[in-house]
Amino acid sequence: MNSPSNRDLALDRDALWSQLYPGSVPAPFLPGVGVPGINPIMGSQTPAFAAAITPDPTQGEIIAMAALTGAVTVNIPARQDGAPFKLGQNLMFIWVQDGTGGRVVTYTGGAGGFRTGGAAAFVTTLSTVTLDYFLFDGTNWRIWARITGQAI
Repeated sequence: MNSPSNRDLALDRDALWSQLYPGSVPAPFLPGVGVPGINPIMGSQTPAFAAAITPDPTQGEIIAMAALTGAVTVNIPARQDGAPFKLGQNLMFIWVQDGTGGRVVTYTGGAGGFRTGGAAAFVTTLSTVTLDYFLFDGTNWRIWARITGQAI
């Protein structure tokens, strides 16, 4: 059996994309980045530090906030257009501890919220990075992976 070409994978991804997000155009397929048809790359957001944020992954699935200078609460995600999220939607946070460290990030639970049980503890050592990757299961945002404590 032959492996699909990058072109074939991109065409499959584009067909799925048009079903999930009618009227929008996916980003170009980048070989080795994302999983075509499951998590197409939608871009990133780089907000300034804020004590609370309400993410909208349709505006960019990667959220890289400026260095943490205090605690952060991540509210339940909400789309700006009010539409529901699609099964399999992705959301990744990149958290950078400042030179002081000790900055805590709290994800809001509840209906439609985040589920982080079973994930490694969030490292708050100064000048380290944590990557939290979530997947929407149709009801809640479940942590899929956490990489934490890496030096900047």
